[in-house]
Amino acid sequence: SIAMDFDEFKIIQVRRVAKGCLSYLFGSKGKAMVIDASLDPKVYLSLANDEGWKIVYVADTHIHADYISRTIDLANASGAAHLMNSSTNVSYPFRPLDDKEVIELGEVRIKVLHTPGHTWESTSFLIEDKALLSGDTLFTDGIGRPDLKSDQEEAIEKSKALYNSLQLIKSLADDLRVLPAHNSRPIVTGQAMITEKLGTLKSTLQALNLQKEQFVDSILSKLPPAPPNYLTIAEINKSGELGDYNKADLEAGANRCSIS
Repeated sequence: SIAMDFDEFKIIQVRRVAKGCLSYLFGSKGKAMVIDASLDPKVYLSLANDEGWKIVYVADTHIHADYISRTIDLANASGAAHLMNSSTNVSYPFRPLDDKEVIELGEVRIKVLHTPGHTWESTSFLIEDKALLSGDTLFTDGIGRPDLKSDQEEAIEKSKALYNSLQLIKSLADDLRVLPAHNSRPIVTGQAMITEKLGTLKSTLQALNLQKEQFVDSILSKLPPAPPNYLTIAEINKSGELGDYNKADLEAGANRCSIS
């Protein structure tokens, strides 16, 4: 894990090295939230304890298709409220979040931004206009793929939604720190925090500067192979039940949620 300090809050990036998964623990005034937990709850509880934080909220940016979310486990272990976008279709209870809703955590305000495209329920979390936890919508080297769990027609509709979501993100401040849910390459030990300023991404990612029609055509022409076992993993994350599956077997292989 590696951290970034702001005046009112601190963000810890918790990395799952082989999968390139990035989750976030951030806190203010003794209270903390975890986004996209992908490791054993003990990891987050220990890190929070080291900071003198109590985890009061947990959330996923979307229903993941390349690893089994540990958010339910963390909610149970910490007693935290489990938050998800109100449009999320899962079989377990959660506290619904509406678009533009504000979550208060210690001294900071977190704005909920519904950013559909990678999935319909995809959500980004904007902390004090200084950091954006962008899930699989925007990466530091690419954007989220819109085709998983979709036929061609739905992939086109999701591509259009993704375009609109990226335009929304583009309207935010250039010095905003973008913190994604994945890295496209395995993370090496000692690697610096995986983040980039939004202004930099506007100039380095061609996809952010295309017109809508060009954007959709470009996206659908660049789709990588689907992640291994992604339908099974997504179904487990929707139901909240692992059943007889082995986590290690299902999660083997690289993540393929981005398009560069």
